[in-house]
Amino acid sequence: ELTPIARKTIYRKIEGFGKIFWELPLDAIDSKIKSLKESENPPHQNFIKGLSQVIPALDTFLDTTSLDSESDDFCIKVYDSVHLENSEILRTTGEFQGREWFSDVMVTPAEDQEQYSSDEGAWYGKVLLLFKFFCGSFKEPYELALVRWYDIDPKEPLLYGCPQLYYTGEYNAIPVGSINQIVHIVPRFNKENRLLLNKYMF
Repeated sequence: ELTPIARKTIYRKIEGFGKIFWELPLDAIDSKIKSLKESENPPHQNFIKGLSQVIPALDTFLDTTSLDSESDDFCIKVYDSVHLENSEILRTTGEFQGREWFSDVMVTPAEDQEQYSSDEGAWYGKVLLLFKFFCGSFKEPYELALVRWYDIDPKEPLLYGCPQLYYTGEYNAIPVGSINQIVHIVPRFNKENRLLLNKYMF
């Protein structure tokens, strides 16, 4: 299980967002998903999967804030990338230099979060969406990433000196500034839902 860590989450500065994909009120997300699925050129499935998880992820996120979750004035702006202060770029695109690119990231969890195994106090996730969340009369939007979490394989946690991971069915909206760094995670060939964190890349 996750070992509690006695340190606060450090929020990193965001230099800027990239190109806007969509601007949507929350009550229009379902119809947007339907139109994307029926499109002759649908986007990468990660976008559809991410949009389908926005509402439940934001419900969980709002539980940690003082905002009124019943407001009708919520909307999101979805972007293709975010430039971080350390010069790293988070990307969510179905086509970048000839291949898909949805950034894998490392996050330090809060002390009371224990549902996943950790790797030296870190969790790993794949970013499906990058978006700003506008909350009615609240002036500044929240800058969030919709993340699907990995967990560590309990039967074989290490392989070739690297943590062996698998996708969970859990998604969260997390502040972009809480992401520690981008990491390199690669699928194992001929192994369904088994991936390796390449620690030699960072």
